[in-house]
Amino acid sequence: KAILNASMDAIIYLSTDCRIQVLNEVTKKEFKRLLGRKPAEGDDFLEYVLPDLKDKFKESVARLQKIGWFSSGVIDKLNQEAVA
Repeated sequence: KAILNASMDAIIYLSTDCRIQVLNEVTKKEFKRLLGRKPAEGDDFLEYVLPDLKDKFKESVARLQKIGWFSSGVIDKLNQEAVA
C-alpha cells in the first residue's frame, strides 16, 4: 500500500464484480475533487460511474472479462505478497 500511495498517479483495482479492492490516496483525492466524495475499499465502483455511461462501462468490463484482462488474479497476487 505504501508503494501505491507513493505514486503520483491515480491507481485503483476492481474485483470482477466491480467492487473497489485497492486504491491509493491520489485516487481518493481526485474522486473527491471531481465527484464530491471519496471512494473506499469495498465500494461498488458502478456508484461512481456517470448514469449515462453505466451500460457502456458494464459492456467494457464484460469484454475484458471474456479475454482475461479483468480478473481477480491481480488482487490475489497482491494479497499473497502482502502476507509474505
